[in-house]
Amino acid sequence: MREGSSLRTLRIRLIDRLAGDLVCLLLGSAALLRKSLFNTGFNRFNSYKANPARVKSILFIQLWGIGETILTLPAIMAVKKRFSKASISVLATSRNRAVYDSVGLNVIELGMKPGQIIRFIMKNLGSFDMVVDMEEYLRISSVITYLVSKASLGFSGGIRSTLYNATVSYDDCKHTAEAFFDLARSLGVKGGVKALVSLGCADEDAEGVKAFLGSQGLGAGDQIIGICTGAAESARSRIWPHKRFAKLADQIIGKYNCCVVFTGTSSERRAVHRIMGMMGNRDRAVNAAGCMSIRQLFCFVKQCRLFISNDTGPMHIAAAQGTKTIGLFGPNTPLRWHPFGESNISIYRKTRCSPCINTHLGQVPECRFGNAICMKRIKVSDVMEAVERLVRA
Repeated sequence: MREGSSLRTLRIRLIDRLAGDLVCLLLGSAALLRKSLFNTGFNRFNSYKANPARVKSILFIQLWGIGETILTLPAIMAVKKRFSKASISVLATSRNRAVYDSVGLNVIELGMKPGQIIRFIMKNLGSFDMVVDMEEYLRISSVITYLVSKASLGFSGGIRSTLYNATVSYDDCKHTAEAFFDLARSLGVKGGVKALVSLGCADEDAEGVKAFLGSQGLGAGDQIIGICTGAAESARSRIWPHKRFAKLADQIIGKYNCCVVFTGTSSERRAVHRIMGMMGNRDRAVNAAGCMSIRQLFCFVKQCRLFISNDTGPMHIAAAQGTKTIGLFGPNTPLRWHPFGESNISIYRKTRCSPCINTHLGQVPECRFGNAICMKRIKVSDVMEAVERLVRA
């Protein structure tokens, strides 16, 4: 299941790169000609920026990971506040729409098959006053932006940026939430990101979590520490060694007399089972991999005293929910991706080849050396020290 998902992701990215460049070249040439002759889109963009009341509809585009999606929310909500008379929609996929649903945004779900993309474009040609493309490198998002917008904004860089009326440089020396907020600032929003947007928990999801924990013998008075041992299908080298997760969980249970709940997808359930098999205190651990929906995870992490995770979506979920969070980094840099919030901790042992992941450039490779030495440099004692700091705080 995991392999199929990984191959599907790679195929989408390859098609986007090869076919997308050609489409961007053709449309970009037309866009540049139109700009040189009329410049109507840029003038309209400036008019909308200066007069928010003129904007009737805004579409944001974010099609990929859960973590990135969470980090777009401060910018989207700030724009929503400034353009208070506009109808706000978000173009997302089945993969990430739960994040936007949880905060009450109008979500348009896009299927990633060519026919589905074409149908969406044909149905919505020029129908949005403003489109803000929050994808950093996908070509298809810029093509959609160009064809369904009256005025548009996106990140500069590459041929895709010729399709926007206005662009913002992607600053890879700041947190990704702030990089997304640069788009909002380009629309006249003041300030910056003070906190992530809390994700809503529906009553039925909260009840589902309560029922699951109850089935494991856990109630309201039990102290829970959550651990995410997996990562998304792209760049599996982000995963900390399983033996160390087992040793860490044992030490946490032994020191704090708590319960450790391992989260993850159904395809990660077997891996969590193996981790628990290496534990001496496995009777105080719960394998919740595949037992909660993404919406239920929003509710669950709020019940955790703290949450420990590889650099992946659940880490950002925990940070958004105000749970004390520890993020483990190697191939990626915490400069851009640390769990946002003053009380959260990132553990990073930089090597000569890290960071090798540059999401904003579409670079999400597996470890070229095959051993993910950057993750192996993180010791169990490093993480326990961080746990102790957050428990004391």
